[in-house]
Amino acid sequence: MSGEQAPAVLSTRKRKRNRHDRPLLCGVDATAGGRAVVSIAGALAARLHAPLILVHVDSDGEPRSARTGERALRLLDTSYMRSLRGVEVRTRWEYGDPTTRLLDMVEQENARLLLVGSRGRGRFTRALLGSVSTAVAARATSPVCVVPSDEDWSAHPDGLDGPVLCGIDESDGAIAAARYGSELAGALGAEVRLAHVLPTGTGAAMPTSSGVTPLTLELVAEHERQRALRLLDRVRRAAGLATNVRLYLARGEPAEGLDALAEDQAAGLVVVASRGRAARRAALLGSASATLAATGRRPVLVLSPIDQAALARSATA
Repeated sequence: MSGEQAPAVLSTRKRKRNRHDRPLLCGVDATAGGRAVVSIAGALAARLHAPLILVHVDSDGEPRSARTGERALRLLDTSYMRSLRGVEVRTRWEYGDPTTRLLDMVEQENARLLLVGSRGRGRFTRALLGSVSTAVAARATSPVCVVPSDEDWSAHPDGLDGPVLCGIDESDGAIAAARYGSELAGALGAEVRLAHVLPTGTGAAMPTSSGVTPLTLELVAEHERQRALRLLDRVRRAAGLATNVRLYLARGEPAEGLDALAEDQAAGLVVVASRGRAARRAALLGSASATLAATGRRPVLVLSPIDQAALARSATA
């Protein structure tokens, strides 16, 4: 086969899909961090009863021989498959720009969700998928789940069993995040919780060494307490959440605050809404969603403006 182009699809079993079995698409690479995102993807696929497509994108250029395909196959060895028992899995390798190819595949496969890895908190140690994660989260037409690759999620004590934590602010995107998070929590058998980060510079509580102050309603000023309660009531009603849904507060920078709350609550997933490229830098779920996805210690699911519009339409249908 030397000199021939290897087929892009390693396993093909085509069948008609309805809206309940749209696949999850998971981008993988050759590092140990690739196993982290596959572990979360497998757990989500199993609980959502969805097929899973694992894809590796080779950015080195056009395929030169079957050996290139063999290297891609080795990325998806048995060590990846340990968390995928009982899940319908297909594997693919692609060539070209990783961001472009992953976004194209979301469209081609009508993917329900795209999962990619992030290199975590060390900016200068990010490799290929570390930068791809923020790019696809900003441009994908499906929700994007960014998994921190420096965690061994296959052995994590809580994993996806923790609550789904939805970051909220005064925006309409917060309602979409809460609605999506609630639906996802129901499918996962998890509790949905809300999180809001108050600005720095007010309140009596002193920040921790990380610059983030976990709070309760009793520890904030009266005007902040009333504002938080109004926000909780607005989001709860608009998103159709239960009356006993809980709101957790922190004070600090938005992304750091949400990350600290997610750690404190041992969240299985954090759901935030992106405001897209036109978002003002100060918006909680605008630039903060990208920062949280790139540096968060828990899996972060980002809803694009397209996702938010679709959720709004379904709520009024």
